[in-house]
Amino acid sequence: MKTAALASLLMIGGLSPLLAQRPLRTVRPPAVRPHRPQRPTRPGSPGPGAAEHLQQLLGMKPEERTRALAGLTEEQRQQVSFRLSRLQQMDPAQRKAALDRFRKFEQLDPAEKEAVRNTVHQINQLPESRRIAIKQQLDALKQLPEPERERVLGSPELKSKFTPQERELIDNASAVLPDQF
Repeated sequence: MKTAALASLLMIGGLSPLLAQRPLRTVRPPAVRPHRPQRPTRPGSPGPGAAEHLQQLLGMKPEERTRALAGLTEEQRQQVSFRLSRLQQMDPAQRKAALDRFRKFEQLDPAEKEAVRNTVHQINQLPESRRIAIKQQLDALKQLPEPERERVLGSPELKSKFTPQERELIDNASAVLPDQF
């Protein structure tokens, strides 16, 4: 529509007075910039997800990583460094699984992400012995294929070990199985 209107204005000369009022500008080619490693983007910004950025950072030399993280706040740098150190301690299969779970988390809509964060917060509020029991159960569930996981979640054994509230937390957490516990 705009293109047709513009073309008709050009044909009938409707733009010629407008063009005469503005001097023509010279278009300069974009400046060539040296290649720099990508820095993680801010949450909500377009581009690769956090899991991809963590994977990129894992592949960088320490000095490259330092430069890549330079634009972040101190708190953000500490969070990224903590996640990187946890990922580096894992064997390759565990690292891949953790990044896959993180990618899955990133695909959730904001309400689902908030529900997961709420679940993590609730688990962290439990006494240490219950947190440990829930974490052990989640670790066991991580190893299972989806149909087997569903069977275990509904089993009498799980019902005898955990309160209804704890079972709900396990069920909610097992949907994404984040590594923050």
